Amino acid sequence: DGTPLVNGVDYSVVYSNNVNCGWADVTLLPLGDSAVIRYSSFRIQLSKNDLYAVYDFRDEAIADVAEIDHSFNPADYKAESYAAYKEAYNAFKDSLSYSNENQDTLGAISDARNAVIAAYNALEERTPISEATVGKIAAMKYTGKALTPAPVVTYDGSTLVKGTDYTVSYKNNKNAGTATVTITGIGDFTGTTSVTFKINKIANPMTAKAKKSSFTVSLSKVTSAAQTVATPITVSKAQGTVTYKKSSGSSNITVDSKTGKLTVKKGTKKGTYTVKVQVKAAGNTNYNAATKTVTLKVIVK
Repeated sequence: DGTPLVNGVDYSVVYSNNVNCGWADVTLLPLGDSAVIRYSSFRIQLSKNDLYAVYDFRDEAIADVAEIDHSFNPADYKAESYAAYKEAYNAFKDSLSYSNENQDTLGAISDARNAVIAAYNALEERTPISEATVGKIAAMKYTGKALTPAPVVTYDGSTLVKGTDYTVSYKNNKNAGTATVTITGIGDFTGTTSVTFKINKIANPMTAKAKKSSFTVSLSKVTSAAQTVATPITVSKAQGTVTYKKSSGSSNITVDSKTGKLTVKKGTKKGTYTVKVQVKAAGNTNYNAATKTVTLKVIVK
């Protein structure tokens, strides 16, 4: 009604956020007959001289931080330490702007500057994975499929985790020979290292047997000319070139080294002749050589 109220009689005043630059709050609490709470606010700004001091101090802080080489490759450093540095650096940039109503005093710039310098000095380089120990991988046997044994990788007494600390790739890991496992550091590790393992050949699955229990040659024919028994041996599943060699038996019978064909010499007399033929599969990249002995019976009558 136009009558001035008196602080301490008609109302009391409560202030908040009224120290640093920004918006401060004023609350009027009723005393006596008044029952209405009133709110207001006011802005705290730096004086011209203080503002100049802020600019000067800010420029000095910028110069201090500018001495840091920020052009480094983040991938060279552990993610956690780089994240801390990045957070401190962004906080420092935010501290330079006094358009932010929640900005603190000069101490905020000083603290932010010190924090970013400390975070930079605390950056931890990623550990070369070559400094880790990779366990020996035992020799394996050829299976016809790519072999992917899991290497055991340890560092400083701890077992590293695939997918967290490293990835693996394989080379020459299907056929018999020497396979290579390449371990690539990720996370806190960087670079590559490798280990090899042997893939051994396996037994040759060749089988060999006589096609019949005996082979008959006409006496009348062999009297006038040599006679042959074509492919008397059945060979299957052989890996590598197959060759034949007579290991024992009658001198009247010869064995073709490439086909296994038997030849009964001209003039061979009536009778039963036995020869043993050594069948050999030379093997190949993935299979060892194999030898089988087949006994053949030739009857001249």
